[in-house]
Amino acid sequence: MNTTGILELRNKDFRHSNNPTHKYFMAVDPVSGALFISDTNSRRIYRVRSLAGGRLLSDNAEVVAGTGEQCLPFDERCGDGGKATEATLMSPKGIAVDKNGLMYFVDATMIRKVDQNGIISTLLGANDLTAVRPLSCDTSMDVSQVRLEWPTDLAVNPMDNSLYVLENNVILRITENHQVSIIAGRPMHCQVPGIDYSLSKLAIHAALESATAIALSHTGILYIAETDEKKINRVRQVSTNGEISLLAGAASDCDCKNDVNCNCFYGDEGYAPDAGLNSPTSLAVSPDGTLFVADLNNIRIRAVKANRPGPAVSSVGFGGIAQYEVASPREQELYVFNGEGQHIQTVSLVTGEPLYNFTYGPDGELNMLSDNCNNSVKVRRDGAGQGGGAGLLRLVLLPENQVVTLGLDPTGGLRSVSALGQEVALMGYSGNTGLLATKADETGWTTFYQYDRRGD
Repeated sequence: MNTTGILELRNKDFRHSNNPTHKYFMAVDPVSGALFISDTNSRRIYRVRSLAGGRLLSDNAEVVAGTGEQCLPFDERCGDGGKATEATLMSPKGIAVDKNGLMYFVDATMIRKVDQNGIISTLLGANDLTAVRPLSCDTSMDVSQVRLEWPTDLAVNPMDNSLYVLENNVILRITENHQVSIIAGRPMHCQVPGIDYSLSKLAIHAALESATAIALSHTGILYIAETDEKKINRVRQVSTNGEISLLAGAASDCDCKNDVNCNCFYGDEGYAPDAGLNSPTSLAVSPDGTLFVADLNNIRIRAVKANRPGPAVSSVGFGGIAQYEVASPREQELYVFNGEGQHIQTVSLVTGEPLYNFTYGPDGELNMLSDNCNNSVKVRRDGAGQGGGAGLLRLVLLPENQVVTLGLDPTGGLRSVSALGQEVALMGYSGNTGLLATKADETGWTTFYQYDRRGD
């Protein structure tokens, strides 16, 4: 991997310093690939002219917002409605660009926007020193109702083009119709005494610890960097269903900031949750899903990659055939796959013993599942299916010779489930859509299902 210099932002007071006094924020236009830089010190937003190198580094940027002059308190416009290059800024920080080419940036307590024509406006907040308004704990608010205390970082969700804002230890989501809601973190005024919010698995109920940066993947996963510069140096992720979990950075047993003998760099080439970080301050996600972490006090850029398995010689009883192994530290299990991508065994990471074995027929369909207690579930199908493949599933043989019979319609849809000669479930479908319309149990109790136009 080669590194090429593309820009030098000089500061007359710290021209030769290798320790900048403030943080630079960067964002890439997802369509054009242009790189934008927010510089708090010069009160300007820059666009890099060329990413290929070859230009004079001190002359490879053009100003896209800010004159360099400070917008004074109580100036209600600060250039809003005019050209962004003629606007005055307060303290630009986090920056993001959406799929439509709209550029957003934090300016003191405001979120400002520059459109495709270079016109600047304020999306959220005002430059009138209005007191901070408490955020709604569990409901959305209109942007006109929100006044922030000290936002720092921004990110755009590629899934729905919504804008995410890091405000102290809370992450806000602003939709395209200007509704604001909490997506992660629990404000102090929303916390109930006696509840430990650090243990919550639900992001909107989880307390964040000195959050410093956010980023979003192309699949909508939110990443949050947190650091107290001492024992907590981590990156957590919020899934699309709102669950928060540790992605990288183990808790330290010593003080990374004040203990010179404290080792806070370790774990490279290992599992990210077990690695040592030291003041993660910035995040970025590449198109292939790799998360890059600016590990400031370790003076490194760390990469967290998806756990994609490579071929390995299995050591769990498959005759030395090359297998693929995927480990799950959270579940403490190892999943073994064959060259066809079929899950053939689950092994305990603690004992090394097999937990489940999966057996497949010549057609590649699952025939049997067995556990380490000699229990098994067998699958029986009828004759050959379309194209000579496996037939339709008809029977499931459970332990102790229990038989479950499945009734299917001509399209292969499940119509009934019977056990011990009695129907325990009866299903009905909506026309030819394949959508479940009714489900009746053995008592005759029927549940009805309705769907919207998308089938949800």
